[in-house]
This record gives sequence, C-alpha cells and structure tokens, in this order.
Amino acid sequence: MVADEVRSLASKTQMSTGEIQTMIERLQHAAKQAVAAMERSRESGIATAASQQSQVSEDISQNVQKIADKSQEVVGKVSATEEAFIQLATQCQTLRQQVGRFQV
Repeated sequence: MVADEVRSLASKTQMSTGEIQTMIERLQHAAKQAVAAMERSRESGIATAASQQSQVSEDISQNVQKIADKSQEVVGKVSATEEAFIQLATQCQTLRQQVGRFQV
C-alpha cells in the first residue's frame, strides 16, 4: 500500500520534472531567438538598444539555465527519496510479516 503511494508520488514528480524541463527548453529556445533577433536589429543601426536587450536576454538565458540545473538537482533528490520510501515500504512489509507470526 505504502509502496504504491510512493511509486505514484515518484511518478507524478517525475512527470512534473519532465514538464519543467520542457518549459525550460522552450524558454531557452525563445531566449536564443530573442538574442538572434536583437543581433539582427543591432546590425540594422539600433546598436545601443539591441545591446541592452541582448544583455537582458543573456541574463534570462543564464537564469533559465540555473533553473534547469536546479530542476536536475530536484530530480536527483526525488529519486533518492523514492528509493528511501521503497526501502521503508519493504521494511514495513517485513515487519508486518514478522509480527503476524506471533499469536496472542
């Protein structure tokens, strides 16, 4: 029972992590497109504004990368937690079996 709940929680966490990763990839792609557009704009004569926008986009890209790194860290911790819960569920099952052997 506990193991099923742990597996369900781990599965949901893994799906959420995948969704976060997809969102991060989309943000990174959009940031790269913005940087490319700003570079084209700078070439057409709006150097100062494009440079500032490029810096902002680069900052966004760096922050998105930090989010991606933290998400991967969360995935690792969730996996470790899942393992701990599975071990705990196994120990509970063993304990139930051992206690069941005793008769009052």
